[in-house]
Amino acid sequence: MRKVQLGIVVLALLVAPALAQDSVSKNLGGLPGDALNPYNDATALNGSEQCADYVVDLVPFTTSWETEFAIAPIVKSSKVTGEYFNALISAQSMSRLHAQNVMPPVPTYGEWVSAPGFGVHPTENLPPAPLAAPASTNQFGVVFAEFESLWNGAIGAVVNYDPDASNRLFVHRVVAAGNGHNAAEERSTINIGAVDEFGNVMLRSDDYSLTGPNPITNDNIFGVPMLGRNCAVRNVIDASGASDVGTWIVQSSATAHSTPNIGPAGVFGVPYYIGVNYNSQYIYGATNPPAGTLTHLATTPLVTSTRGTLSYMTKNHPCLGGTHGTLGILGYSTDICDTMNLWAVDAAGNVVAGSPTALVLPLVVTDFTDGVTNTGTLNEFDHYHSQVGFNGGNGQIALNIDQAGHLMAAAVVYQPVQAMNNPANYIAMARISPSCAVDWSIVAYSSNLAIGAWETGKPILDGPGGNMIGRLTHMDQVTGGSPGGPSMSAPMIDSVGNVWFIAAVALYKTDLQGQPWTDYDSALIRAVYTPNWQGGPNPGWELELVLELGSTFVGANSGLPWQISFMGIADSNSVSSGTAWSSNICEKAYRGLDPAPDLETADPTSLGGLVISTEITYDIDGDNRFNDPTSSNYDPAYPADEGYNVLLYIAPNQQAGEPYLCGDADCDGSVDVFDIDAFVMAITSLPTYNALYGCANNCDTNCDNAVDVFDIDTFVGAITGAACDCSQY
Repeated sequence: MRKVQLGIVVLALLVAPALAQDSVSKNLGGLPGDALNPYNDATALNGSEQCADYVVDLVPFTTSWETEFAIAPIVKSSKVTGEYFNALISAQSMSRLHAQNVMPPVPTYGEWVSAPGFGVHPTENLPPAPLAAPASTNQFGVVFAEFESLWNGAIGAVVNYDPDASNRLFVHRVVAAGNGHNAAEERSTINIGAVDEFGNVMLRSDDYSLTGPNPITNDNIFGVPMLGRNCAVRNVIDASGASDVGTWIVQSSATAHSTPNIGPAGVFGVPYYIGVNYNSQYIYGATNPPAGTLTHLATTPLVTSTRGTLSYMTKNHPCLGGTHGTLGILGYSTDICDTMNLWAVDAAGNVVAGSPTALVLPLVVTDFTDGVTNTGTLNEFDHYHSQVGFNGGNGQIALNIDQAGHLMAAAVVYQPVQAMNNPANYIAMARISPSCAVDWSIVAYSSNLAIGAWETGKPILDGPGGNMIGRLTHMDQVTGGSPGGPSMSAPMIDSVGNVWFIAAVALYKTDLQGQPWTDYDSALIRAVYTPNWQGGPNPGWELELVLELGSTFVGANSGLPWQISFMGIADSNSVSSGTAWSSNICEKAYRGLDPAPDLETADPTSLGGLVISTEITYDIDGDNRFNDPTSSNYDPAYPADEGYNVLLYIAPNQQAGEPYLCGDADCDGSVDVFDIDAFVMAITSLPTYNALYGCANNCDTNCDNAVDVFDIDTFVGAITGAACDCSQY
């Protein structure tokens, strides 16, 4: 009886919907927002916006398997025009490694916690408080290309964290390079590319449709050290090279080059360009002119030409040899793109003799978790057509080595017709054992063409061997027909062989009236690896839902809820450069370390971190509408919120500080009736609550990563003695 009465009291006190990166403008809603201007240097009225230093705190969440990860938007794209909050993001990359025991690049970073309006913009944010960085940290790099109007640039960050408090990131954001000195010119194109753990960026630039003075000519590759940038000036790429800093490695080549990958400075001693050109040559070196060779092409069977962009991992496998990593690219061994061509390199980037290996797609490939096979007709590796070679990303083939020593290589196959927007896809995996035996399997498929064209994709489960909560599906079921495909991004392989990718999905849900319905969305999926499925010799993967469109989180820094509003896979005629690629993931485990030999593959610490490009929308006023005024879904009848294109970072959860105590809304270490007033404040005005208390996680009593009215019943239970556990905190 007491529980019922208390619930009525709490409901009576409720006066507004809940407030459920990480910053919004001090205007709190609507344009212009608080994204930084890439043209502003030290001569600008408000000073340079070429670099910014700030803290981002990850927030915990759980997947459909109740796996604990943490997430945050770590870098926004730039604001160029007044029409949008910020620019669109094209290809992205994350360093394959984390550097260990390094000093952060700057001594202090801006910090704001649960405080909307604070940030690093000189005029659109309230100034943050300075926070000294830890003396010794781990470090990784991220980078992406962005574009809007005539602007095209590379934005990156060197990110540091204390290994004992890895949910707090110290971000040094840098405009690595741009294509003009002002919004009326474009002297070059800027295409990513890759980054290493010390912030060295490799980018491509060409002369496509330029309007500015001193334009660059033909195809070019530059290496830009973000930590070498003069943050007071712009770094413009044109026919004179880089105006601030950058090594001009490929200079005005008449031969087209694909976007470059990078041999990390931690492996090669210097940032090393590794890439391919349209003559199917492997090109490599740290300075101009780089070397070029065709000796990377396998001869048995003969690979006659290559397609797409180059993939790389720092690891070596005994069957290929090498000392400084393994590379791969799609290739032709017949009249279709049916091959993953791998090779190993030495300290100079040379192809190791005898290492080139052709992994030719078999006529029949099987998913051993359910017995589904491919069609047996036309099957071709793709994701390399249209703009991808010029704009990225890198690369089509995901590479890693599992705990048993298998070299794993995976890529997306289109079937059964040749079409750049084919929605019928599957991820094919080849494993090379330590004894050099090769096996093939299907990781995931958008449809089982043997029994139907769609709604027959691989099941998504609520746990290992669990219930089906949805399926992979065809892209046209999500979009209504345009774009029609493809239906999945390139794969990413983590340290133990799990395969991550973005895919079109059909999720089975129930409305408030208990009626079932199907939600067609894009989603981030983890295919969890079993090296010996059901004890047999073959591998298997089961699908876990990690994120979906509409996933909502309460930002630890802004104190506001934000929602994923776009997660791309396809553009108008092919795969999108802005989707996920194999270089979007760290090849190591948690904190950049090797996984323990006995680590369960489903364990979240198998992930060393990954990044994806998304659009997110903040609910500024707490009306739960996520009303972006630049979106086609904007409703002017309601207050405008703020929406940004961002790079999301996902890693295993590690929550520093005091343990989570469900229901302790006043943060005094106990759960009792004295928590009621604080709880009501949290679900009616989260910014006010955070300013007074600051432990909003304790108010998320139903463990759904939001503080709202749906927490009332479980809060009432907590303060009346019922068990309440959100172990993700």
